[in-house]
Amino acid sequence: MMAFLVDFQERAESRIRKLADKYPGSPKLQALNLGLWSLEKVVRGNGLVSGVRKYHSRQTGPLKIAFMNMGGFGDAVINLNWIFQIITRLACPFQFDMYSNLPETFMCMLTDGWSGRNAVSCRGQSFRFKDYDLVFHIFSMPRLLGMDETRVRASPFALGYCQRLHQFASANPEIFRSDNFLHIFRYAMLCGRHRWAESDFDGSLGLEHSGYPVSVGISKQEITQKFGLHDTFITVQREAGFKRDGRCIGESTKLWPKEKYAALIDRMAKKYGGDVSIVLVGVQKNFEAGDAAGIVDLRGKTTLDELLSLAKHADLHVGCEGMLPHLRHAVGGGASIVIFGPSDSDFFNYPENSALHGQECPHGCESITRSWSSTCIKGYPCCKSIGQVSVDEVFQEISRKFGFNNTV
Repeated sequence: MMAFLVDFQERAESRIRKLADKYPGSPKLQALNLGLWSLEKVVRGNGLVSGVRKYHSRQTGPLKIAFMNMGGFGDAVINLNWIFQIITRLACPFQFDMYSNLPETFMCMLTDGWSGRNAVSCRGQSFRFKDYDLVFHIFSMPRLLGMDETRVRASPFALGYCQRLHQFASANPEIFRSDNFLHIFRYAMLCGRHRWAESDFDGSLGLEHSGYPVSVGISKQEITQKFGLHDTFITVQREAGFKRDGRCIGESTKLWPKEKYAALIDRMAKKYGGDVSIVLVGVQKNFEAGDAAGIVDLRGKTTLDELLSLAKHADLHVGCEGMLPHLRHAVGGGASIVIFGPSDSDFFNYPENSALHGQECPHGCESITRSWSSTCIKGYPCCKSIGQVSVDEVFQEISRKFGFNNTV
């Protein structure tokens, strides 16, 4: 995995914090484990990157770029907006490889047909700086890791952008820490940018109103026929994301209570299940949905390209902040009703969507603590703010989006 390729000092500071949590009140054990960890880095060389590495690459011909697209599925979808705006401005021959901690099939699907795309890999063991003229790490905020300045001069845009990025990062190192998300999105909001444009550190790329092409290989007719859906269908997902090994994260403070999902699905099926398919998507069957007319349970039954088609062609999506609302925005799939808990709806929402949240923590608590996604900072057994969103509130918003009478 390429996730290790971050500044060594930052990694060391992060390691110290983790050891303090693991061995509280035992500085000797903390020091011993830190020493062993540091020795491993010296012997193996992993992670020994500091600042921007400047070198002479082994390349000739087109400019060769490596993008390390990191984070979860939703993060990767958003990061691609930044990557696409970079490559479309190069104004010189180029090729790029993309490294990710996500499945190669997912990244290949989203970048199919992109000019200059070479390899997409979820494995980084063979990565070498000198195979590239430019090396970027992108997760919320872009980071320039290495460059051959002589070769990069082939693109005046790339050279100027890298110089501005390096200057800004040098002057504001705390914003570029990979574990300092609170500072990162507060800076973006200060500049009037939202999550989709968070990586546009100086506003020069216009990410707030930009996008990128995604080829959806399965048409609406094909996807509705395959799964026996009505021409009008709504997707519903109760999942917060996935781990690097592909397993679902499981319960999280981002998830609306399962009994409320079950009650909502039942109410939707009774109201318009004869005319609208209610399609449950995702991996886990983490709430009971029943088998009333109109309910189509596809959890654990779709491929990535089928999920992409469902995201594109659904008339509406209902779920928490996560991959599907971001994916729908990327493919121009239309509106989502997003039920927010710890995430700030002002920052993570899109203009086409409806954002619902409680008043306990109206701006969320994301990244205030390292355990924000699993533990309520106020001590409640679950996220009280998301729990304050009622079934009736969500149902009425669905009815409003469709122009239906919202009485049962």
